[in-house]
Amino acid sequence: MGGNSKSCPPIKKLLQSRNPAIRKGRFLRNLSGPDDGPVDTCIFVIITTIPDLSLQYDEALSLLRVEWAAGEDMRSFRSSAEQLLQLVNQHGVRNMLLEMNTFPDISVYDQVWLGVSWMPILVKLPLERVVLAIHRRRVHNQLAIDSLIALFRPFIRFDIQFFSTATPGLHWLSDYSGRMPALLAEWDAAHGRGPAHGGVSEPRVAFQLFPEY
Repeated sequence: MGGNSKSCPPIKKLLQSRNPAIRKGRFLRNLSGPDDGPVDTCIFVIITTIPDLSLQYDEALSLLRVEWAAGEDMRSFRSSAEQLLQLVNQHGVRNMLLEMNTFPDISVYDQVWLGVSWMPILVKLPLERVVLAIHRRRVHNQLAIDSLIALFRPFIRFDIQFFSTATPGLHWLSDYSGRMPALLAEWDAAHGRGPAHGGVSEPRVAFQLFPEY
């Protein structure tokens, strides 16, 4: 999958959406083309349909960025996680980043629920690459994630990478697309600078999962 396609896939559903919770980002010139060539208009959006989550979607890159936005309040975590699966399936997302540095420690009960009810659906989605942004100091959640991955490894068909912060992971997911500076600027304008901009430029762990045949 290349991040610098020379034309943008259709985004009719988002453009025609009457949902005020979908805010259209500014139109972008296709940065992969020559300066004097035709202009391809692509669009990216900030989505606010799931209150607990900060979301940004770029259809040209089939890239969804996800960050927990409800602080320590986990009361609607399961509902939000279910809605996230629906969003990924609805848009056929291939690349997803989960920012775990803003996420509270996952309780044992929620870990069990993730294993029983959430992961079995996730592994059936059309995802190709997933990045988990989590700092090495977040030991509790790292162990929880490792356990879920180990449990579902035989069923996982997408590549998983760990990064300490979101920005380098986004560059990797987008194949270092020239669209990323504008996407990052739009995110900052909507949500401010958070742990995704910690200055780390290399992955903390080069960890991949490959299908077992």
